[in-house]
Amino acid sequence: MLCVLLLGGTTINYLDRQTLSLMAPMMRDELKLDNERLGLLFACFYYSYTAAQFAVGGWVDRAHLRWAYGGAVLAWSAVGMLTSFSAGFLSLALFRILLGITESPNWPGALKIVQHALPEKERPLGNGIFTSGQSVGALIAPALILTIAAAAGWRAGFLAVGALGAIWFAAWVWFSGRSEFVGIWQSAGPAAPVASGYKEVLRSRKFWCVVAITSTVNPILYFYVNWLPTYFN
Repeated sequence: MLCVLLLGGTTINYLDRQTLSLMAPMMRDELKLDNERLGLLFACFYYSYTAAQFAVGGWVDRAHLRWAYGGAVLAWSAVGMLTSFSAGFLSLALFRILLGITESPNWPGALKIVQHALPEKERPLGNGIFTSGQSVGALIAPALILTIAAAAGWRAGFLAVGALGAIWFAAWVWFSGRSEFVGIWQSAGPAAPVASGYKEVLRSRKFWCVVAITSTVNPILYFYVNWLPTYFN
């Protein structure tokens, strides 16, 4: 059940980041968003998300995982809801930056929880379950978000997706507080270091393999995610 909740958190993570791209055609005239400004808004999220990763990994190692992860989901959901009050490009840019920062703990936090919650042989399955939230979010986002926006407007779309995080947080607090999981949060301190600092990481061949793969795959993935809704419209 813990992995299912992590799946839900990752799904909400991807719903929140896709809301702007899906509803951009509805927002363009009201907020005066041309393609150049939309591109800058997408960049605001990805640059802040990337920069925050350098700090959030160490923070997750030191934090109480139950509240760190749950609080992160609640935080990015709140930012998503606040985006509904955007009045123009600058306010949208601010909310996109905040969304990138608050969403950054999802992957390191979920991976850390799986590491402490499951025995080593079961971790690949646990990681696969919560990671599939990326695909689930991409699959259900158009139907969910566009249906809400068509019925009640684009601002309601941001509010509704953000509200999902509050519902998820209530389930997380109840389930993660059960007695069998108390030891997970108490023992979730810094793991034994695999590399002693950035220098060792940068010398790792495996690290550069991951960089090469993600640097070629992710730009294609996010180009489609960000721009296909506007193109089809």
